[in-house]
Amino acid sequence: MNISGARLDVSVRDEIIFRMVAGAQTSESLLYEDDGVTVAYHSAEVRTTRLTMQPQGDRTLITVHTAQGTYPGAINTRNTVFDYSRPTAEKPQFVYLNGSALPEGGDRQEWEKMDSGWYYDEPGRMLIKTGVLDVQVNKHIGIQYES
Repeated sequence: MNISGARLDVSVRDEIIFRMVAGAQTSESLLYEDDGVTVAYHSAEVRTTRLTMQPQGDRTLITVHTAQGTYPGAINTRNTVFDYSRPTAEKPQFVYLNGSALPEGGDRQEWEKMDSGWYYDEPGRMLIKTGVLDVQVNKHIGIQYES
């Protein structure tokens, strides 16, 4: 990227990437977005998205809640990517998005080509992507480990 935030290869990346490490307790965060150029956020031209992670024994539930608010130029559909770590975790059995099983990529290159899916990258770390969805749709990710 250059000093103005433009990518040197002029490509556009609209996905949002959450890097997460599982803990023993439920956690929550709030993402704030604005146009990145002006101070319009002072007059409430901002979008917020709540993110929760709930460990539940042999599974973890991650929810990206519906976005609230907007700003000029806001993207309304995008891919959501999770770089998720659970330090003592084995490979999950299944990963679900809104109740439907996501496909597993056999390797990183296969996962990169998939619209949505997951890939177990290394011990305790996995990559998950939802595919392009509306920001007004809840995204419930369920990660199921062997019980």
